[in-house]
Amino acid sequence: MILGYKISIPKWDDYLILFALFGLVIIPDFFNNYYVEFIIPMIIWYATFSPIGVRFYNFWFTLIWGILCWISYLKTNNMFPLLPLLVFVAYQIMRIIYWSNYNREFIPVLFHYRGFELRFSKSQNRKADKIDGYFSLICFTIGMIIFGIYIYWLKNNELI
Repeated sequence: MILGYKISIPKWDDYLILFALFGLVIIPDFFNNYYVEFIIPMIIWYATFSPIGVRFYNFWFTLIWGILCWISYLKTNNMFPLLPLLVFVAYQIMRIIYWSNYNREFIPVLFHYRGFELRFSKSQNRKADKIDGYFSLICFTIGMIIFGIYIYWLKNNELI
């Protein structure tokens, strides 16, 4: 393990997620619709902070996700795909901070009206605890701050 990254081949369900992300990256090419080019990065932004994030412990999954976010940003003429790239980098920084403090992988939790749901991660072979819940809240807050600054910037530059 290097900085919490497991160097192994991703599992089959990881490939399905990466294939879906690849589909989201190429969808705007077929539609050339302003709203599609805005909504797709929002989906990728949300997916980064969802329970999909537990897969970022795998180096190859992280590398492919980052490359696809980067390709999405480079191939468009607008700034919308910059959001998933910024959030991806922020999530990786938060994940490394968590790993360096607790010497274990961060397990994102699901938020709902009663608080958060502590999930069991098969890949980490442990159940999330309250520390994971609070750290998820911090990550989500940072993601929302990035989102707010990003939307404010787009609005002021009249890109929305």
